[in-house]
Amino acid sequence: MINVGSIRGRRSRRPASRLPASRLTAALVAGTALAGGLAALVPAGPARADQPGGIMNSVDMIGARALWERGITGQGTVVVVIDSGVETSHPFLDGKVIDEACVGISVGGRTGDCGGGADFATGEGTAAPDYTDEDANHGTHVAGTIAGNNGEAYGVAPDAKIAAILVKSPDGFDEDEDNCGEGDPNCASALNDSLTRAYSHVMELAQQYRVVAVNMSLGAGEYSGICDEQTPGGAALSEAFQAAQASGIANVVASGNEYHTTTVSTPACLTGAIPVGAVDSDEIIAVFSNQSELVELMAPGVGIVSSVFNGEYGEMDGTSMATPHVAGAIALLASASPGASVNEIYQALALTGKEVTYDEATLIERVDGEGQPLPEKLVFRLIQVDKAAFLLIASRADAMTLAATSDRGRVMGTTFRNLVGEDFATDPLTVYRALDVVGRSGMDGALSQLSPDRNTATAEATLALLGEIGRTVSARLGAVRQGGAGVTAAMDAPRQFAAAATVMADVTSGSSSLASLARLPGMEGGETGGWVRGFGQWLDRDATAERYGYRASGGGVIAGIDTIVGEGWRVGGFTAYGRSSTKTDGGLGEGTADLATLGVYGGYTKDRYHLDGSLSVGYGWSETDRVIALPGLLRTAKGETEGLTVQSRIALGATYDVSGWSVGPEAWVGYTGLQQKGYTETGAGSLNARVDELWLGEVGTGLGVTVGRGFDLGGPVLMPAVTLGMGYRSPTGDDSMTGVLGGTAAGAYNLDLARENELTFDPVVEAVLAVDGSTSAYASWRGRFGDGVADQAGTVGVRITW
Repeated sequence: MINVGSIRGRRSRRPASRLPASRLTAALVAGTALAGGLAALVPAGPARADQPGGIMNSVDMIGARALWERGITGQGTVVVVIDSGVETSHPFLDGKVIDEACVGISVGGRTGDCGGGADFATGEGTAAPDYTDEDANHGTHVAGTIAGNNGEAYGVAPDAKIAAILVKSPDGFDEDEDNCGEGDPNCASALNDSLTRAYSHVMELAQQYRVVAVNMSLGAGEYSGICDEQTPGGAALSEAFQAAQASGIANVVASGNEYHTTTVSTPACLTGAIPVGAVDSDEIIAVFSNQSELVELMAPGVGIVSSVFNGEYGEMDGTSMATPHVAGAIALLASASPGASVNEIYQALALTGKEVTYDEATLIERVDGEGQPLPEKLVFRLIQVDKAAFLLIASRADAMTLAATSDRGRVMGTTFRNLVGEDFATDPLTVYRALDVVGRSGMDGALSQLSPDRNTATAEATLALLGEIGRTVSARLGAVRQGGAGVTAAMDAPRQFAAAATVMADVTSGSSSLASLARLPGMEGGETGGWVRGFGQWLDRDATAERYGYRASGGGVIAGIDTIVGEGWRVGGFTAYGRSSTKTDGGLGEGTADLATLGVYGGYTKDRYHLDGSLSVGYGWSETDRVIALPGLLRTAKGETEGLTVQSRIALGATYDVSGWSVGPEAWVGYTGLQQKGYTETGAGSLNARVDELWLGEVGTGLGVTVGRGFDLGGPVLMPAVTLGMGYRSPTGDDSMTGVLGGTAAGAYNLDLARENELTFDPVVEAVLAVDGSTSAYASWRGRFGDGVADQAGTVGVRITW
């Protein structure tokens, strides 16, 4: 279990610049009242690599540069900064902040206003610092230490992204009048409650991004041990910490700046937190840094140069400055070893950290000058992120060896470990290619780490797009033969209703079958009809043991024309274009796919019964950014591919008049296949990967019923309809992916891309407005919901007959 300490305000190590303790201002999280004082801020000019006392010095103290030189820079990771806000326009943070939020803190009977009286808000500008507050610099300084990058100087993880959450205290707050002085439980309660609410947003962010750490340079109260039950609101916040940790998110908290030798503040004292203390440039524990038995990790916290407001750079002291060094280090380690857990990363930092302790002057000032007891713990660990990365990579290579089920797998693990070397001197990419030269010994294990399903996600999103193109061809050919009360003879509402009802088959098709085609309002009034429809789709797919989850969205346009060819028969053709965008969970892969489709359709209607069918082929092309994740290697590769699709479908149904309502049961069966060829990757991290062929295929079936009715609006007729049904999709069993890794025949592979069968509930809501006997407009929403999948789409369109 990892026990974390809290971050409290910044206090300068130099007595001449120490400010009065504990002031709660508009930027509570910045470490004012709850944190116990303000850091010294010394204008230092632009941060440069050669700047004395600059940010590069502190980054080099923890060994980050050794990882940068090997291409490990925090890419693909997000660190949440809960603080006094972040200046997103700062040159050191240009393009870094991908999300902003504000949470109001409640104390003294009042709550911080995040805008319009709300105690929570999200969106651009919600985490902007309050520049009237002297702590406005704090969050910007912290964010720069984590991920700053101006081309000359860099934070710890220069390619990581930042999500900023501003903690806003009430306007006009006074710590004395509101009983929130240093150590007062009201402060701890207010802080813990606001952080618990902030963590709800953290977990939402984790659904969209690869959030690896939350940085909290703030705190309140004094606690000697685990304080879940001792501090007000601590139990709820601890639960949030532990849930985040289980999801792969480290909760990194400053220990505080009150010179304490045996206590830290909350939330650093909560279960699930990683408390951080500060050292100076001589690797001596900073005189102000709170320490206790809970604290293990230390980082530079004196004379730290980073971004401050108005595009400037400044120097600050405090455990608030040490904490982002650890949060940035965790982002680096999450890049170096993507599969490592929070506890594994913490243990790697603790085991490889350099031993640091107090000097005599520090102890005298704390014990005699500050009236503190003698420390219970004397030795702590200054993080060394390069050594921690080697330990993680080596241990995971060892685990691969132990888990191997073949001689080849065992050889791979051992070879990987030996090639890395104890000094972490070898580039992991070189190691991988060396394994390829060794021969097939490592290929099986490498493929299991490479996770080709990240390419499959884009292919599956293309299938979903193709299915939506098919569905938007709309309801079915034919006509409903029953009459309906209250509708003019010219409009023949029940017949028009059949056009509005995208029968069961249409909606139970899941993500990859082509709907039967439309009998739309007015089509029976003319020999020939033409139509056009636009559509959009949103698909969420949860992860399984076989693949990562992903989020996809798509949209496009489809148009067709059909004509009568005999009694009861109508045939036509259509064309469509669409684009889908896909992002794999955790930021490990994303791509876009374009698809152009041509198809034919036809239907036969006799009395109340109809039989419809369709066939289409499509040509698609896609671009993919995929993160390669071997032990010790996280590199982005760009890929391009093209391919063909085919869809076919047949549906059988009937329409009945039940007390003026049209009721239409239907059954259908369809097939969809997608074949991609010629995938190649480019870029420094490509590993010379090639996919010769990717094949996905599935059969879909469904049953359902549509209920609707026409309403005469005094000329135009409105026809709403609801469809309820169930669908079943089954992969054909021949899904596969073949290709070469490393650019040599030794790297050839043939993978089975197993996918599961799916049973889904598929509702549809549709409405058609028949303007006159030849023109109709329509709109629809359909859903497909099953175990681990939520697929929704909307369409709008128009049809004209002549």
